[in-house]
Amino acid sequence: MIRYRIGMTPNLRAGRNRNSWQKIQAQLSTRGSADLESLVQSCHDHDHPTGGWGFVNYCIRHEWLVPVTSPDRGVVNLPASDRDLVNKALNAPASGDSGIYIAILLTDQYLPVTRDPRYTATCARVNNQNVKVGKARSFRVRESNYWQDFDQPNVEFIPIARLAEIDRAETAILRRLDTFRLLSPKRSKMDWLAGITPAEVVRIAYAILDKNGFDYQAISNRFAP
Repeated sequence: MIRYRIGMTPNLRAGRNRNSWQKIQAQLSTRGSADLESLVQSCHDHDHPTGGWGFVNYCIRHEWLVPVTSPDRGVVNLPASDRDLVNKALNAPASGDSGIYIAILLTDQYLPVTRDPRYTATCARVNNQNVKVGKARSFRVRESNYWQDFDQPNVEFIPIARLAEIDRAETAILRRLDTFRLLSPKRSKMDWLAGITPAEVVRIAYAILDKNGFDYQAISNRFAP
């Protein structure tokens, strides 16, 4: 079981986020670290459709919560399977290595996009016919999120472009890919795509970055033109 500690303290403006973060801080101030389930439970009443799970996952993506490590970057207090998983994440590009990525599933089995037990029965499901495109403030942390959601053998996480303006870049790319975006069971547009190949997504992403004058570094990958 992966345990997390505070990586950095965010400056939160939304009241619901401040309240939930304070509950997490209170828990970690006494324990130092906690597993995912305990963190979710500490803010289970978070005012959002995904509840505490969504907020904790949000904190991990932004590196406000990070995996527990030792000074030599090894992972402590973890079973061997989790230790291997997190060490792989820690040896990926350094923290702050932000940019655009795609993710693809490696199974034809349809898998739920969340493991929150409150939503797995009703959430969208995806498989190897779908492609996810998104932004990452840290590629290594975002990859570990996908391992948690789908299990490491089922998903391939592929950074395609390194850049700082990830919010604006993601918006521009998704606008171009709008017709391919899946609709959730509640009819909202998702970042998962259908009817387009990973190679096409990568080609379009680079074209949009070029067209809009983004200062980016292309990352070598098997779908690059």
